[in-house]
Amino acid sequence: MPIISMDDDVSQSYSYVLVGGGTAGLTLAARLSEDPSVSVLVLEAGSFNPEDQLISRPVQYGAHLGQDAYAWTFKTVPQENVAERQIGWERGKILGGSSAINFSVWTNPAKGDIDDWERLGNAGWNWQNFSKYLSKAIFITPPSGSSAQLERRGSLETWNLPKNGPLQVSFPRTLPDVDIRFHEALVNLGVPNAPLPLDGDPHGTFFAANTLDPSSHSRSYSTNFYLRNSDRPNLSILLSAYATKVVFSDAEGDLTATGVEFVHEDKSYVVRADKEVILCAGALKTPHLLELSGIGRPDVLKQAGIIQRLDLPVGENVQEHVFVSLSYELKDGVADDTLDVLDDEDERQKHIDLHAHGEGVFSMGIVNFAFLPLNALSPRSHTIYSTSINTIKEKIAQGKYSSGAAETLKMQFQKVGRNALDCEITTLPGFLSGPNPPRPGKKHFTIFCMNNSLFSRGTAHITSSDPLVHPAYDPCYFGDTIDIEALIETVKFARKACRTAPFKDVLDDEPVEVNPGPNVQTDEEIGAWIKQVLSSTWHTIGTASMLPRDKGGVVDSKLKVYGTTNLRVVDLSISPMQVAAHTQSLAYGIAEQAADIIKGLI
Repeated sequence: MPIISMDDDVSQSYSYVLVGGGTAGLTLAARLSEDPSVSVLVLEAGSFNPEDQLISRPVQYGAHLGQDAYAWTFKTVPQENVAERQIGWERGKILGGSSAINFSVWTNPAKGDIDDWERLGNAGWNWQNFSKYLSKAIFITPPSGSSAQLERRGSLETWNLPKNGPLQVSFPRTLPDVDIRFHEALVNLGVPNAPLPLDGDPHGTFFAANTLDPSSHSRSYSTNFYLRNSDRPNLSILLSAYATKVVFSDAEGDLTATGVEFVHEDKSYVVRADKEVILCAGALKTPHLLELSGIGRPDVLKQAGIIQRLDLPVGENVQEHVFVSLSYELKDGVADDTLDVLDDEDERQKHIDLHAHGEGVFSMGIVNFAFLPLNALSPRSHTIYSTSINTIKEKIAQGKYSSGAAETLKMQFQKVGRNALDCEITTLPGFLSGPNPPRPGKKHFTIFCMNNSLFSRGTAHITSSDPLVHPAYDPCYFGDTIDIEALIETVKFARKACRTAPFKDVLDDEPVEVNPGPNVQTDEEIGAWIKQVLSSTWHTIGTASMLPRDKGGVVDSKLKVYGTTNLRVVDLSISPMQVAAHTQSLAYGIAEQAADIIKGLI
């Protein structure tokens, strides 16, 4: 592992200085350092422990959240339309970033989602190119197991299963019967089997892969595979290096980045970059660094006491995914082990031992997915969309959105017209919901209801020149009623699936719904419950949007910050619009395409 210390000569200059050793940052660093004629330094604010089982052992969902050693414990500002709650926006704070603490889901965007980026004015960012770079990132191992289980997973021979990249992606060995039953219930409700989930058409239901190494049954993430063979003399990683701003030359004209200022063990340093500075700090920290460096809206920078160097709409056009979850008690004696067994310390140790052989509950995963348009779930979809879209159009005409938000909302109207996949349902063989607690000794099944195309647009802006003060993150959840109404309809559809065979057979005749619970029935009651328990899916994008400059862009299609000669952004902040997918695949794909852009290959 190419980790250095301050005892090494960090005062030297590097060809490329990358800020952020997360999902995108390590992918990009590994690719750029393939050229022995350049030198690459990665500044990572977190630490690294390669033996940490809380990272490497899968299925420990949410165990890192709220723990300062693993995660940045960001929160939104109080959300006016979500009972004034502050929603957790945690991100990975260790080498590997969020790829080291996420829920390991691997799903690819729909073709139209990426083609929309090019339609917005970003030449070369289309599905044909992007899918090539996604394939370059991963090596997929087909599922194993009994012939009966393989048959029930569905036919994979029409899937593109790439075997080109370093990141190991595979199918968890244990597929619980309850997951299969819920999948079949969706099919019985008319949900089609998704034809090409990895090739741009995830419309329907399918069993997805996870970022999982099939040989060790452990988490696969950017650190342990992109850097596995990267002991190169031209690649260096400095841990506990908290970047505070980009340093620019004093020359007139477009800004030229000459280095990065950072803090290490309470001392401030500057490292020089000969070619480029590249921000890979993620959608929440990259806009922070840009604004600390004097790049942003004049009013925001003035209020924070920052001298402006460049006027750009940094921190605008914020978009997010959200979810709520329903949990049911399973009928006694009908289900195999679920994650509930881990509440017992003896059972937990038993399953830790089983995991070494690829068995037990740690060999499960979140794999059961359905991506659908709202009109596949609800007869009210037309009414919900038409009323809200007219309201949003009026607000656009009145200038109530930033230019980037307005451009992407107009594209989102087109997505509605083509029945884009704005709703998602997925499941977990265990308990993960609120506000009601589970009964001890019971096994559970949880259904996540997600909204992947929020019409709400938010902001992320600094409030202080102190780099240790995190920005104010305001997604403006449910700023438009369309978002909560769509989520209400998704919850109602999930409940319908639970009353459908063969899944209903694993519930009691009078199903015990722990959350939301039998007292939550009307749309108003469901809406109130949603506001009480709504969670981020930790998929924020858009804070440094890739768009034409006159349409609210911060970076161009080469990912270069407008008005600079050599400052780029390579992370989820450049995504101008949300996608129907869990965004770790998006981060890897962006980094792979960026590497070839920076190398001048495309």
